[in-house]
Amino acid sequence: MNTQRNSVQRKRCQSKDLKSRPVFGRLLALLGAIHRSNHLKMTFCLPRFRFLCLLTALFVLPAAANEVDADEFVWQQSSEQGYFQVTLDSQATDSVEINQFLEWILTVKTVAGDVVTPARITVAGGMPMHGHGLPTQPQISEYLGDGRYLMKGLKFSMNGRWELTFEIQSKDLRDKVVFDFIIDY
Repeated sequence: MNTQRNSVQRKRCQSKDLKSRPVFGRLLALLGAIHRSNHLKMTFCLPRFRFLCLLTALFVLPAAANEVDADEFVWQQSSEQGYFQVTLDSQATDSVEINQFLEWILTVKTVAGDVVTPARITVAGGMPMHGHGLPTQPQISEYLGDGRYLMKGLKFSMNGRWELTFEIQSKDLRDKVVFDFIIDY
């Protein structure tokens, strides 16, 4: 009877036409094909599902942790070597516009909270998943006071994952910060 139950369960898990299945179904079918070729020792659909959940937790969730909250368009983080605390403010209240020139404010302070001025800041960025840079060359155009710098000329050409990299040099300190976020409507 136990053998009969396993064969029924296997029939339910076998793949059919992969193109007609959603992505999740395709992944399960792929895991089933791997199982049938004895590369992984999984005998039931539940272990396959658990394995898929583990893969999701390892690869998808860390990427989602950097996603921007739809109601919040201000990001803050420390620079790579920890010299600066940097805030990037899109000044957006509703959404980040696509194919529009944007003016964002970058605030640079020391970890102790002291204003960093004067600072020379260069801007780079792009879509690493697509292999291209920004469609424009944004620059820090003016110092607004209190560690705030105005960045002009920023434009995003499409929805998706973007990176903005700021290299900051002030006196004898040099560091960089990378903001990774998703623009999605």
